[in-house]
Amino acid sequence: MFHFHLAENGTTVRTEIIAGVTTFLSMVYILAVYPSVMGEIGIPAGGAVIAAVVASFIGTVLMGLVGKYPFGLAPGVGIVPFFAFSVVLGMGIS
Repeated sequence: MFHFHLAENGTTVRTEIIAGVTTFLSMVYILAVYPSVMGEIGIPAGGAVIAAVVASFIGTVLMGLVGKYPFGLAPGVGIVPFFAFSVVLGMGIS
C-alpha cells in the first residue's frame, strides 16, 4: 500500500528526505504566526495552534501515504490573517 515507486518517478530516498525537511521548515512558521494573529482577535492562541498543527500533520501524512502526492497541507494559513484583520478587526465583526 505504501510503495512510492521512487525509481520510476526519477527520485531517491535522499532527495525525498531533503524535500520533506525543506517543506517542514517552510511550514513551521505557522507556530510563530498563529499565536499572535489569534491573540489579536481574542481567540485563545494555544488551542488554535494545536488544532492547526494536528490538522496539518494529519492532512500532510494522508496526502503522502494515501494520495502519494508530495504536498504539505496547512489549513487556513492564508485565510486566517485575512479573517482576523479584515473581517474581525476591520469590519468589527466578533
